[in-house]
Amino acid sequence: MPGPTIELMQTPLPSKERLSQNRELLERFQATKRKIAIQRDGALTDVARSILFDTRGIIVPPSPKGRVRVSVSEDGETGFIYARNKSICDLVAEGAADMAIVGTDRVIEDKAEDRVDIISSYRDRFAWSLVLATSAWRSVERPEDIARVATQYPIITARYLESIGLTDVEITPTTGGTELYPYLRYGDRPIDAIVDLTATGESLAAHDMVPWSPAIGEVYPVLIQKKVENAERSV
Repeated sequence: MPGPTIELMQTPLPSKERLSQNRELLERFQATKRKIAIQRDGALTDVARSILFDTRGIIVPPSPKGRVRVSVSEDGETGFIYARNKSICDLVAEGAADMAIVGTDRVIEDKAEDRVDIISSYRDRFAWSLVLATSAWRSVERPEDIARVATQYPIITARYLESIGLTDVEITPTTGGTELYPYLRYGDRPIDAIVDLTATGESLAAHDMVPWSPAIGEVYPVLIQKKVENAERSV
């Protein structure tokens, strides 16, 4: 019996001019003395731009629109890697990037606490609350009433629950849209609560979610570099 037929996808190739430009950009990027990882898009992108300019005088070029996700500073000294938020800690920990600005949530969730050094904290400038929230219509009045939690921050959530003596709560990881999970038929048990970041509380209110007080923690931007044992490294 013949096997399945596999066809190669026919994708439009870039022009020779574009290929030449990409090759030149990549060569210039490779030659830079330092490389900084930047979140490709999202709220932290603008935060990182502001911090790098205000504290180090580094001007981050606009995010590239093409498929080559790098850029080079005007003086040719610094290369920028525009990466997914969840990839940045690994890039720094493995030495592919010399430094990056990430949220403290990523350092924990990416299990990078022992793989990167936090050089500077910007908690005094930017901070977001991490809250436990429940639906206004669901009869959850005490932490002990919670059997299942949805969150993009499973490690942080587990640590918090353990700190208040709850070790048997099921944690359902999400990749976004966490406020909707209490309203979804997700598996065989309902979602009793969520743990999510909030700045204004507007998104929680729009989904009829009530945040508990106090917040379970804060997330704020930090500058990280690869961990160097028993040595100092200047970036």
